Amino acid sequence: MVYGGVSKETIQFNEETLWTGQPHDYAQPGAHKVLDQLRQLLWEGKQHEAHELGNEHFMSQPFGQFSYQPFGKVWLKFPNHENATNYKRELNLDNALTTLQYEVDGVGYKREVFVSNPDQAIVAHFNASKNGQLNFKVGFNTQHSKYDISVKDNVIILKGKANNYHQELDFKGNSYPESKLVFEARIKVLNEGGQLKVEGDSISVENANNASLLLVAATSFINYNDISGNPAQLCREYLDNLEGKSYKQLRESHIADYQNLFNRVELDLGKSEISYRPTNQRLDSFYEDGDPSMVSLLYQFGRYMLISSSRKGTQPANLQGIWNHKLAPPWDSKYTININTEMNYWPAEMTNLSELADPVIQMVEDLSITGQNVARQHYNIDGWVTHHNTDIWRGSAPINHSNHGIWVTGGAWLCQNLWWRYQFTGDKDF
Repeated sequence: MVYGGVSKETIQFNEETLWTGQPHDYAQPGAHKVLDQLRQLLWEGKQHEAHELGNEHFMSQPFGQFSYQPFGKVWLKFPNHENATNYKRELNLDNALTTLQYEVDGVGYKREVFVSNPDQAIVAHFNASKNGQLNFKVGFNTQHSKYDISVKDNVIILKGKANNYHQELDFKGNSYPESKLVFEARIKVLNEGGQLKVEGDSISVENANNASLLLVAATSFINYNDISGNPAQLCREYLDNLEGKSYKQLRESHIADYQNLFNRVELDLGKSEISYRPTNQRLDSFYEDGDPSMVSLLYQFGRYMLISSSRKGTQPANLQGIWNHKLAPPWDSKYTININTEMNYWPAEMTNLSELADPVIQMVEDLSITGQNVARQHYNIDGWVTHHNTDIWRGSAPINHSNHGIWVTGGAWLCQNLWWRYQFTGDKDF
């Protein structure tokens, strides 16, 4: 998330495998022993008693699941840029570039930021219209309580450990397993002209013509049952892969990868003079003018978001896609699979982005494994089941409260994505 400040800029970044918790089986052993009694209470209209019995003997251990976490922030300070003019900011959906431009004392400044899927990096480029006029300081910060920031040559390194859950006990007194994921991020600073100067745990760019930041990040997450990965090694490999590539090459590779997906669909509902105003003005007046091109823009914005948050090998887009700046996000920013996760993927097949559903299909495969013990412990039957929420650890037991958590069709609904894949592709092997 690029906040668009002038003298102070923030790039808040995430990596989709940074969550609280650790591999964990949420099933309550022997929960099925009260299943017949639960059903009988409900048939007799004794709903309150059924809720109490369910909360005591039938729910997930602990009652809740875990939280998707923000990773950190890149902070930037541009001295003497407080009185900027001709400020312009945009997100271009055609090439997935965010751009900021302004002027200070007759010098034009431009910033461009994108996230590259092929190069697994956030790339930021800063340019001044006159040589030697680019000056700024860059560093990391994070909300996690256990971290370390250091500088080695022209690379700033952030290491840390995910915070524990934002509450220690659920409302029944069950404890939440400790968070055990570790993480690392690195910013490599490259300058053309001028010099770099290390200042504590940050780097200053002085009197440069232009500069680039290459940001990579990783966690120890391998899969829902394995967190033995080496984030430092991954970060080194990511930066090694970027060695020798120019900003132009990185930019072109990103655009080609993105447009391979985005350009499959065009939607033209017509334009008029009102269609060429800034987006904020078009939003404010939409109910009055009914600008049809605003509808097509929103349609493509949805495709942009799915392209940007769900790719082969990633986690599925969660409640907030991948964008989250809170340690305790709304609804833990996890997967609510009684509607919200499904909604994220409604556009995948029907807007010609079929392969972007791969992560949610992989999640169905994972849940078909973790849900087997829940089926045995909670219903004393074979097969698998998952309820109305899951997280990165693929919890599938009923959570939160028995009055709404014992809802058994989360897995069945997710399986609709499997059928859609066949309907839209005709892939019989799949």
